[in-house]
Amino acid sequence: MGKKQQYTRWDTPGSDARSLVMVSLVDRGELCVTVVDMQTPDELLDFRFVSVAAYRNILEEYRLTEGLDVPSTGWTVIVNNSEWLEQLEDVEDLFRDEQKGSVHYMIITEDDVIDILSSRLPEITKRPPAAHEINIRGKSVILHHPEDAEEIRKVLDGVGRGDG
Repeated sequence: MGKKQQYTRWDTPGSDARSLVMVSLVDRGELCVTVVDMQTPDELLDFRFVSVAAYRNILEEYRLTEGLDVPSTGWTVIVNNSEWLEQLEDVEDLFRDEQKGSVHYMIITEDDVIDILSSRLPEITKRPPAAHEINIRGKSVILHHPEDAEEIRKVLDGVGRGDG
């Protein structure tokens, strides 16, 4: 391995979020990572990577020894001297030939650390979430206790009946 890995701020609309949470990660020929700042839940951020060599999602509690410092770098980071990128370049000839110029992007959330190796910057867009009344399979609804206690009770009752 070469030089020590370094984390550099990657200025994005999510860099300075108060509390970033992943909403979804979808891989359908391109990778789309959707996150939300819990302080502004009416606005989602989509990171759409059209050229992805590799990605991984690891729970943040298993990344504590890496020295990630969200207060100084923000929630979105570029990893310089990436050990992961270097490993792939050393071992995989095809990767080295076809993914020249790949960058190690990192999106850190409250629960996840998503690493993406891509030779192109992602398209980042802001959008509103789907309306609360629209029933989208897998759509999350955030409820707070105690103010949403009645709704929480209904959801939990529905889970037992298979309605949730």
